[in-house]
Amino acid sequence: MYAPSDHRDTNLFLEGLHELAPHIHGPWLLAGDFNLIRAAEEKNSASANNTHITAFNQTIEDLGILELPLLDCLFTWSNLRATPTLARLDRMFVNSAQCTMFPQTALSSLVRPTSDHTPLIVHMSTEIPKASIFRFENAWLHNRQFLPSVLPAWHEAPVLNDAAGYLAGCLKSTRAVAKVWARRTRAPPAIIPNCKFIVLLFDTLEESRVLSLVERQVRSLCQDRLHLAIKERAAVWRQRGKRQAVQEGDSNTAFFHAHATQRLRRNAIRGIEVDGVMVTSHTQKMQALTAYYKHMLGTTSDPVWHFDVSELYHGRV
Repeated sequence: MYAPSDHRDTNLFLEGLHELAPHIHGPWLLAGDFNLIRAAEEKNSASANNTHITAFNQTIEDLGILELPLLDCLFTWSNLRATPTLARLDRMFVNSAQCTMFPQTALSSLVRPTSDHTPLIVHMSTEIPKASIFRFENAWLHNRQFLPSVLPAWHEAPVLNDAAGYLAGCLKSTRAVAKVWARRTRAPPAIIPNCKFIVLLFDTLEESRVLSLVERQVRSLCQDRLHLAIKERAAVWRQRGKRQAVQEGDSNTAFFHAHATQRLRRNAIRGIEVDGVMVTSHTQKMQALTAYYKHMLGTTSDPVWHFDVSELYHGRV
């Protein structure tokens, strides 16, 4: 949308936003040039209308929407003069349903070619960030290959005199092997519907003719794999789904998810400039930060003694 530049029509524009909200359901994104700022810091000059700022923020609160933070620039508009006036006029807002459906929504700016406004681009993804903390899945125990693959790592851990250290070593060795095993033997997401389809196919064919020995074997294998996949999925949800969490954990879920998503967006480092080049991928950012802190903190090295310890105590024994 494009808000009026004449602030005599600002109140009428904000009233229109209030009237628009009841007619929109589900996830939605509100984007455009609002010609309004939300704080005096969003303009490089001292001329800020506090009345319009308060009215704009109150409208945003009434609509129950959240603003996508713009992390790579402060202002989106310039009057293109020798001493320019800069302001943050272009924005994007989302509601809580959009935050739940697209938790990885992010906003970034592009190069301004000719316009006095900075182009903005929004990235939306349904990928939910996952923690790198290792968690043992009870569903792994339903797989017959798990224990034979993992138990040798427990017995091959280095033996230590310290019981606590030996236990920690066994756990670390088993954890490393379990993570590799889980990555290599992860079942495809479509394993359950595929097995159901094959079983249903042969059941349908059996109604019109007698199945061959090979067809019966294939159906039996699919039934066994389907049974195992259902048991594994049930174990996963049994481990995650606690009765108390089901009854009480969903209180204000949409509200807290929306604010947690907003904090994630504000704290995210979208890009790092390295030697004049902007890197945005996680691997490149990790390499750049690791190289920077190694250079700043230095690297470890073996100590060098410039004296003879035996000479210090010569004649004192």
